[in-house]
Amino acid sequence: MHRRVCLARVPVLVFHSVRRHDVAGLGGLSFAEPAFAACLRSLRRGGYASITCAELLDHLQRGTPLPARPVLLTFDDGYLDNHTVAAPILRRHGFRATIFVATDFLDPRDAVRPTTEEQPSPPERGYLAAAELRALEASGTAE
Repeated sequence: MHRRVCLARVPVLVFHSVRRHDVAGLGGLSFAEPAFAACLRSLRRGGYASITCAELLDHLQRGTPLPARPVLLTFDDGYLDNHTVAAPILRRHGFRATIFVATDFLDPRDAVRPTTEEQPSPPERGYLAAAELRALEASGTAE
């Protein structure tokens, strides 16, 4: 499979955490909000369009066409800020992402916490809850 992905020529950008505050809190895993937004602006100016893992798989297995300049944006681990901070920036720039969740870390709560679209300083620390993952998927922002 690795060789086929390389042949598809799809860049994959891997993120973990996007924080507004305390970027050092996760060591080298955190990306500052302004830097993440600048990265997405740069991709948009470069004509890139995000695709999902499912779209890449369809392309590799069935030859389903991809956009002219596809990019796969992924997040590892399932940090809460993927929902509260990163998702609003993704939506603002018209991108989608794939989140690879460490299921042992899922937050047990059932509510969806506010995002930067709804509140100036939403919570950033912690992990995603199942309800937040469902909300991200339903909005089309993440899979």
